[in-house]
Amino acid sequence: MACQTAFVSLKTALTSAPVLWHFDPALRTAVHIDGSQNAVGAVLLQWQEDEEHPRPVAFMSRKLKGVQYRYDARNVEALAAQVALQTWRTLLLGQKFEIYSDHDSLQYLFKQKSLSQRILRLCEFLSDFNFEEIKYVPGALNVVPDFLSHPWDGTCDEVPAAIHVLAACTSRCLRKTAAPMPIPSVVVLPL
Repeated sequence: MACQTAFVSLKTALTSAPVLWHFDPALRTAVHIDGSQNAVGAVLLQWQEDEEHPRPVAFMSRKLKGVQYRYDARNVEALAAQVALQTWRTLLLGQKFEIYSDHDSLQYLFKQKSLSQRILRLCEFLSDFNFEEIKYVPGALNVVPDFLSHPWDGTCDEVPAAIHVLAACTSRCLRKTAAPMPIPSVVVLPL
């Protein structure tokens, strides 16, 4: 029961102010993506003018369907980019933004000579958007989409990872709030 309460409070915290912000087309924007064997996840981030760290605007997570379970790691990561950009198409069309992935080979997507039909269709879809390249970010720094791409099984074993996600998203904005957010006492965070 304590685990479920912790998860609900975490979900509420991630989807309300001061964590979640409205999209502002004038601000620097980035999409962080990740894919796993079961799902894809992404977070849309923006940097406020007076802040060093970005704030989340939206989160996205979706289970894989049918044949997608048989995709290799590169294709699942590419699918994560496609699903994220389809989800936030109305926000990102015409906007300059950055895409970050913890899968190194995606940064060479547009430079390869021989591509599968699936990747060619993805490249055609991506050409509608205004970004320079897909940039590599080490997996340890891609915490939020990594958590979103791994489905929660409802056990307390997943709560520490969820708290790390909350910490990654809210490190700066929680310090600015008057009342600190309660963190469940049953959680011990390994370093």
